[in-house]
Amino acid sequence: MVQRVRDGPVGPVVEGFDTDEQRWIQDVWDNPGMQLMLQAYGSIPEPVLQRVRIVISSEGEPSSSVEGVAHNAPEPGGADIEIADATYAIPMVVDVPGAARRLGTFEEEFKATLIHELFHYVENNTKHLDPTVVTAPETLKAMLVAPGLASLPPFAFGWFDHDGTPAHLDNLGVADVVLNPASTVPSDSEAGRAKAAGTYEASPDGRSLEEDLATTVALYLTGPETNAALRARFPRRFSLMNGYFRKLQAMVATGG
Repeated sequence: MVQRVRDGPVGPVVEGFDTDEQRWIQDVWDNPGMQLMLQAYGSIPEPVLQRVRIVISSEGEPSSSVEGVAHNAPEPGGADIEIADATYAIPMVVDVPGAARRLGTFEEEFKATLIHELFHYVENNTKHLDPTVVTAPETLKAMLVAPGLASLPPFAFGWFDHDGTPAHLDNLGVADVVLNPASTVPSDSEAGRAKAAGTYEASPDGRSLEEDLATTVALYLTGPETNAALRARFPRRFSLMNGYFRKLQAMVATGG
């Protein structure tokens, strides 16, 4: 049986979370940035959280490598977000300038996974908004692909529109003669020259725009050291997050 996490102190959380995890959920819930995301859009329902041993994919297959999942449309009475055992089996890397590169603690990994999935949850619940009118996750996705929207040069975040599909330069090859356009760009194209110049920013998660942003938000909010790591390794995304949360703060202050 699941229970909703409510504004203010968290009551009995979903059965299966241990005492530490309940405390970490409360920390995430109380994070000012997380509260801004959950409050700014007004219509987002309170998410239902559930602790599971393993995540079952949409194809019905168990996955031992998926740390958490935010469901687009959960089953009636089911959880919006599931956190699996794998969150501890696949530790994050915390790379702060001036400090030794290290693996994340269990607390950092749990919080980062939960924040990651909560961002997806907010994203799923704001897709109906016009991203040109309301600053939402869809607005940020557009900025990654068209950084001019954020007053940055083309390819600033490494993403671009590749024949109608978002693609990151790190996921593409460059060739004088392109035999596979899906995975290669011409060396004399704008994308080819951008990749050769290497002035674009790498992605913290190049699987998709959604994963890039969810990982970015998790680094930004998890703690001081992950925030510092984001600022050092992905400064453009750090600035993007600063702008996003300032906008959310203004939205909350004005009621939209």
